[in-house]
Amino acid sequence: MRYGRSVKVSILKRVLPPERKSIRSTSRETGISEQTIRNWIKAVKDGKMHVDADEKSPRFYTSKEKYHILMEAARISEEDMGAFLRERGLHSFGTFNIIMGSGAQRDGDKERKRKRQEAEKT
Repeated sequence: MRYGRSVKVSILKRVLPPERKSIRSTSRETGISEQTIRNWIKAVKDGKMHVDADEKSPRFYTSKEKYHILMEAARISEEDMGAFLRERGLHSFGTFNIIMGSGAQRDGDKERKRKRQEAEKT
């Protein structure tokens, strides 16, 4: 299986300093094989891959990070939501809902339906 750069960077940030989480536990948590993670570490050591400090895959956000994004998103207008999602690497409501859980989409769908019904009445 091929993994995107953001997934690789997210995993590497877990196993490299300063976190230094074990490869075995990271593999179990993410479902990515230990050997694959070791190959990525070797690529970093060989200078073939670089890990930027602020890069992280949304797929591996912590619960706390998800909560903060959800709280921020609640204050964003529908017009600004696209830019908000792109800035955080979420790109679309689909990805956002995968990260946050399906409730976010249901709530958004209900709100859009309510607005559409109000517009039709006028």
